[in-house]
Amino acid sequence: LRIGEKYLINDDASSPFAVELVALGMERCTVLRDGNPLFVMSVAQMLRSGMNTTCPSSIVLRNGDRILPFDQEVSNLTDTTLYKFKIESVAGRALPATGESDDALVADGSAFAAASKKINEAAAMGTGNGEKRQGNPYVNMPEANAGGKSSEGGEEADVAHNPFDFDKESLRRTFLGKPSPTASFFYAYYRTLSKKKSANGSTELGNNVLFAFIDAMSPQDKSSFDANMVLAGSVDSFPLKQLLDVLLQDKHTELGKRAIEGYIWLSCRKFKRKLHGRVSTSEPSGPILMANQNFPLNSMCNQMGWGNLEALLVESMEMLCKYQHNPIRSFALLEKIEPTASSGPEDAAQMRVLYRLAKVAYEKWFTADPETIAAKFVELNHRFRQKSHHASVKLINAFVDAMSPTDSACRCVPMKTVRHYFPLTSILSAILVDGKHKELGKRVLEGYVWLSSQKCSDSSLKPRGPVLLATALDRTYNKIGWDLLADVLVESVKKLCELDNMSDAFNLMEKITGASSRGDDSQCSLVCTRLAKLTSKMFNIDRFLSKPNATAKLFLTQYKHLEKDPSNKQFCSELLNSFVDIMSPRDPKCRREPSHSMDREFPLKDILSLLVDGRLMELGKRVLEGYVWLSSQRVACYTCGGPRLLDTVDVPLVKLCEALGWNEMNDVLVESVKMLCKHRNTEEAVLFVDKIAPAVSEGSSHRLRICSKMAKIACDEEIKRLDDARRYKSANDFLRYKKLLWLVGNYCPTIAPKFVTLAKKLDVDAILYPLLTDIGLRSSSSADAMKTTMSELTNHCAQLLNSRVGSDPDTVTAWTISNPDLYANFEFGEFLQSQCKKIFDWKVRKSDHRGFEAALQHLIDAGEIRCLSHQPGYTGAYYFKITKLKTCRVALSDLSCSCSTEHMNFDMKITQEPSSCLRHSSQWERREDKKKLDAIKAYLPADSILKRKADVLGADDDDEVILTGVTNVAETVAKRVKAAEDAGEVIEIL
Repeated sequence: LRIGEKYLINDDASSPFAVELVALGMERCTVLRDGNPLFVMSVAQMLRSGMNTTCPSSIVLRNGDRILPFDQEVSNLTDTTLYKFKIESVAGRALPATGESDDALVADGSAFAAASKKINEAAAMGTGNGEKRQGNPYVNMPEANAGGKSSEGGEEADVAHNPFDFDKESLRRTFLGKPSPTASFFYAYYRTLSKKKSANGSTELGNNVLFAFIDAMSPQDKSSFDANMVLAGSVDSFPLKQLLDVLLQDKHTELGKRAIEGYIWLSCRKFKRKLHGRVSTSEPSGPILMANQNFPLNSMCNQMGWGNLEALLVESMEMLCKYQHNPIRSFALLEKIEPTASSGPEDAAQMRVLYRLAKVAYEKWFTADPETIAAKFVELNHRFRQKSHHASVKLINAFVDAMSPTDSACRCVPMKTVRHYFPLTSILSAILVDGKHKELGKRVLEGYVWLSSQKCSDSSLKPRGPVLLATALDRTYNKIGWDLLADVLVESVKKLCELDNMSDAFNLMEKITGASSRGDDSQCSLVCTRLAKLTSKMFNIDRFLSKPNATAKLFLTQYKHLEKDPSNKQFCSELLNSFVDIMSPRDPKCRREPSHSMDREFPLKDILSLLVDGRLMELGKRVLEGYVWLSSQRVACYTCGGPRLLDTVDVPLVKLCEALGWNEMNDVLVESVKMLCKHRNTEEAVLFVDKIAPAVSEGSSHRLRICSKMAKIACDEEIKRLDDARRYKSANDFLRYKKLLWLVGNYCPTIAPKFVTLAKKLDVDAILYPLLTDIGLRSSSSADAMKTTMSELTNHCAQLLNSRVGSDPDTVTAWTISNPDLYANFEFGEFLQSQCKKIFDWKVRKSDHRGFEAALQHLIDAGEIRCLSHQPGYTGAYYFKITKLKTCRVALSDLSCSCSTEHMNFDMKITQEPSSCLRHSSQWERREDKKKLDAIKAYLPADSILKRKADVLGADDDDEVILTGVTNVAETVAKRVKAAEDAGEVIEIL
């Protein structure tokens, strides 16, 4: 700081103003006067040094003086590091201001200067020869400095009055300006006085220091607490613990209470903070020091009395909840009241404080984050219970009061949605111990039901209701009792239904019904009846169309429960008719399209079985008609598949048709097959017809006629679909073709030629041969169309196997490309040269794929290979796949093969297909073909030319021509031709 030229201060005694520098902090100040440094130390520094210093605590500034910042050397001082010092006249005395802003706090320096002098005088008085003074200790005090002069200007010290007769207003202003440094100063000074006084000396001096400080910190006049006061600094570093230690050590209980009260008030005031050269006002943080880990709250309360501090502790918790943005400090304060093993009912005050603090904390923070706070409660209660049962009970009551207030008007909507992570089961386990606290358990469930059904302000998600209740019910119903649970469970189901969460409502009712079926309690049956009647009122057309699966399941559950009581017979009948009217109105014009599709979970089988067993056939027909129509409607965002569940209801459906007559059901049955075919579910159509169609020799003529009509529609569409999809080679389609062949051969012979045309395209090994050799299929029908179809396909299969067996065994069909040697330097070069391999799948980084594809572009353009960059499973590493597209017949001796090379066999990054080598697989395939040909020959007629040819070209043990001395294929053919001529089987064509 530098005194500005505009505000000169005369050095003579006639000057009306003077500026005094007072050191307050814990760093030494340096004043440059005429180039010489003068040092100024605060009283706190002097006390720390043991008063072994000659430096003054204040100095009168003169014109031209400069004040050096404590962290800079004299040699580094420049004008750029100095600031102007301004003098203003306020109330007849000079007040220094720092010039930071017009609103900066002033007058503290001069006010504290007087206090500093008086403390110095008191220090001098207290550091005498240790003899006890007689009479008034403030009379005839020694001078503060030698010669009775002050260190800074030779002024006489006024010691004729009480040195602690402070100006209370000035001292309080000083304290509020810098509360933490001032408190640290008084604490350090008091400790110094305590060390310097004699063992038999008076303690009145130290007591006066404490009283003076506490009066400044916490005035007894409450009007001095200005709610709008803005402190010059924060109190986060306030020495509260040290002050309370001193006060309690000297048994100043009331002063300790006032100190806590003053600290709480200070911690809730706004304060000024300087950051990056700017002064701003910060919000208070509350009495966080009382929640610090090292703050001895328990021992302090034990000394001062829990009842004496109850109001202050509750106020501390309220302020922490008000000014903190998270619950950490609040629950840290609560945990400090942790009971001991000896805590019991006799500690009523402590238990009352625990309950009140917990209630304040839970009421504030539970609605902010229910799941986190509930988890904290479970953890804290477990710790409390291990030490004191009474403390655990108080904590439980406080938590339950916050979660589920007895006055419903006090409930608050939570800021976060209560979902699956809420520890409901753990809370109930903590509360329901030894069969006690049943009412509290009920209140917890009531609170959970209400909270889980509220839409939170900070979430766009729709609440799902009490979804956890079904899980918690297993462990709690026998502890709380059905009489207390009845209203809660009914309300839970009601909320779940209102929120369209029918699946969880169904699960909850299933749990309740299961408990009732076990005979746990008669009250449980009453709960089930109440739920059934409640949910029956919720059946309407809108709910069914939006949630058909859940609504139908709910109907079945309630109906089955209600029908157990004969007194509910009329109600059950009305409920059943109401549901059928919703699903299938009597007037087809009143039908409405659903907003949700009917999937595989729709309980069609259970509904039809219920109606058929109850001999309500007309209602069963209406349900079937409604299902066929509803399942065939196109629904936005859903794939419409038609009545795909019909193949699962064959048993009740056949009973229904037999009861009403097949002619009566003709339209709905044929329409269902048409809808399945329309929505491209021909496989389900064939399966449905296959299940309800009887054997040809069984069943009435009406049933056979209707099944024939349905089979013709289904099989015709299935043949077209299989042919369009080119499903010729997959062995997984075997059962599909088997059912199709059985229906075609027995019920719709007119489309048999279409099936034969399709079957001739099938792969012999995967489908055709297993189909023709299936014993069950051949023995299932004796229809002429079936026999003709099987015979024609058997001849075709025999021809194919004949051609394969009769081919040159030394020649194989191999995969080939043109000029494979051009790619020898590539990783896939051996694969391209090898004629045994069709597919090459290589795990390689994706960035290289484009280069590989460019190198193979000529083969791709020629249609010889196909390349694909793919990621199996749509995740993980990328693969580069090459597939050969062209084949050729190659002699085994000329086959280009690299299957035996080490690189091809052991590179884990490469997969090649087929895995076997053609040199070995061709021989194995030939042997397998001979076995199949032998099996097919058994189904050929004895006079069949194909059979005779097969006998000629078949297995060696059936060959009547003895082939001895044969060396090559030509000799083999010649011998067989000669044998055929001798037998008269060769006809010369002119």
